[in-house]
Amino acid sequence: MAGGAPRTWDRVEIAEKLLDWSKKDTSYHLGEFCADIEIDPNTLLKWTNSEDEFGRTYRIVKARLGARREKKEALNHIHSKGYELNVMTYDPFLLHQKQEFERFKSDLAKEEKAEEIKQINCIQYNQKPCDDNTTV
Repeated sequence: MAGGAPRTWDRVEIAEKLLDWSKKDTSYHLGEFCADIEIDPNTLLKWTNSEDEFGRTYRIVKARLGARREKKEALNHIHSKGYELNVMTYDPFLLHQKQEFERFKSDLAKEEKAEEIKQINCIQYNQKPCDDNTTV
């Protein structure tokens, strides 16, 4: 759309179109939906965190596409690399697991760093490594 005022979108209408589109067996990627109806993907992304009907519909559609993509990949109907690159986008459960694992790794790294600093301080002040009962 060249020139003029920016287009306004009806969120409820777009949510309905998105839900209908996602039910097609050929629907795999949200970018395709945006291109088909000529909506800027950033517009959809702005609406995704809302708790209204659009936000709920968007999360349902992502789950549906994720399940479809996983089934198609298992049957070798879509390329595994394409699936792997986008799996976290469409599968909220895998994304959650990854986030939990990343938090665990971060916490573990913090604990290891704290222990390393403790040992450096022990050696610096006590001239020997610390055990669990040593305070600095």
